[in-house]
Parts: sequence; C-alpha cells; structure tokens
Amino acid sequence: MDISGSMDNGYPKKRIDLAKEAAKQIIQRLTIGDFFTVITYSTGATNLVNSAFGNKSMIRATAENIATIVQEIDNIQHMGGTNTVAAFEEAYQALQTASTNEYTSNCNTAVLFLTDGEMDDCSAGSAPPGCTEDGLLEQLRSAVTDLTDQHASTIFTYSLGESADTR
Repeated sequence: MDISGSMDNGYPKKRIDLAKEAAKQIIQRLTIGDFFTVITYSTGATNLVNSAFGNKSMIRATAENIATIVQEIDNIQHMGGTNTVAAFEEAYQALQTASTNEYTSNCNTAVLFLTDGEMDDCSAGSAPPGCTEDGLLEQLRSAVTDLTDQHASTIFTYSLGESADTR
C-alpha cells in the first residue's frame, strides 16, 4: 500500500483514505484458511505484520489478527517518497519467509498493489547516484518478475485517484 506524500492528494477523498478503506475491506473478507500481510511503502517499505506481531512475515486471518492489522492501517500516515521497488522486494521477502516458516495455506498467492502510480524518479532527493529512469523501471521489472516467477503470484494493481499515473 502506497503511503507516500502524493497519497495526500485527492478530492473529495484523499488517496491515502481510499487505500486504507480498500485494504481494510479486503482483509475483512479473508477467512481462517487464509494467511496475509500488509506492506506499506514510501521512501522504504514496512511489513505491518512484522511491526505488530514480530518477525512472522504473514499471519493467519483470525478475527483477532484482522482486528489488529485493521487498527495498524487506521494509524497509517502519509509520508516520504515513492520507492515502488522496495514494496515489491518486501513482498517477495514476506513470501519467502512465509514459505520457509510454513505461514501459508499453499493456495493461490495474490498481491494487491494499491497506489496512485506516482513513482519517484531520478530527480528525487533519495535517488541513488547514477540513477536513470530506465534503470528504475528495470529494477521494478526485476522485483516483479522475482515475485511472480518464484511464488506463482498474481499481482492485482489498483490505481487510486482520478489523476493517477498509469504508465
């Protein structure tokens, strides 16, 4: 879930509020047979399950676990840049750890990507030396490929806001 500064834009609802509502609606429809996590990203990426439950990467969708993560989502504030690559790398790591530690039901794997589509470019203050737009896009392609190839993941992308960047 994108929590970058640009997510504060939008009318009549801010993009961050749309993302929070969408994430909560999805999580509240999971069943006890599901495992899940929520990863937020701005300048870096954070796994909310790790923050709330320690280093578990994913948790079973019990009513108590869902309620805890919904509260975590309610407390999210927008901030920082938009490091999309970090989000996909964190998702990959969460799936790797879940698989290794058997925090999985071995069913279909889905990644729901909530964003306004405004990705940092090389002019951002956090850009590494020698950064190019093509280089950033290649990093993103590589992170997405790792996720889809090694974990047979389906990625659903939700672009939030009427001025969302769709390139």
